[in-house]
Parts: sequence; structure tokens; C-alpha cells
Amino acid sequence: AADAPEAAARADLRVGRITPLGEVQAATGSTPEDTVVLQVHGPGVPGSRWIAVAGLDPAVVAARADVNVAFPAGLDVWLADADGRVVGLPRSCSVVVDTRSNHRRGGH
Repeated sequence: AADAPEAAARADLRVGRITPLGEVQAATGSTPEDTVVLQVHGPGVPGSRWIAVAGLDPAVVAARADVNVAFPAGLDVWLADADGRVVGLPRSCSVVVDTRSNHRRGGH
């Protein structure tokens, strides 16, 4: 609730694989069909960061954005893969699915 943002919800999601991408790699590389590329920026993130996440449905990112409209209340999301990589997506940061043609899920 807006009157108690410290009581925000948290979602912990296991994903297939998390791979940090450099800006050039994010702009020019291709990714497997089940992988989405996220652009993350906001407090605690120097500039923007790109992350390839296998096994994450882009609808989760959209739902997170919808819930976080009422900031400071909202949803913090933690992604973890089997190799121990963890990415925190606090409600204070912006997360955008990269929709450039070479990153579109399923080649759409």
C-alpha cells in the first residue's frame, strides 16, 4: 500500500539463464527463442544495463510494470538461474523488454 511501501510484495522467479550483455552486444546480437533481453535503468544502476534472460515470459515484465504504477508501493522481482546468477529488479527501477527484431521472442 502507498502508506506502507516497506511492506511491498516480492516475487522470486527461477529462470533458465541470466546473461549480462554489453550495449553493443545488446544492439547487435541474436538470442535464442526462449530468451528476452531486458533494458534496466534507475536508482542503483549506472546508466542502463542489458540482460538476456532465458525462460522469462515478457508478460511478467508487463505485469510488474502495471503493479508498480502506484510507486512507492509495488512489486520487487528477483530472478535466479541454476548457475547462481541473481538479478534484483526493485520497484524503483525501470525494466523494458527490448523489441528490436533480432531480440524478439519467437522471431515476431
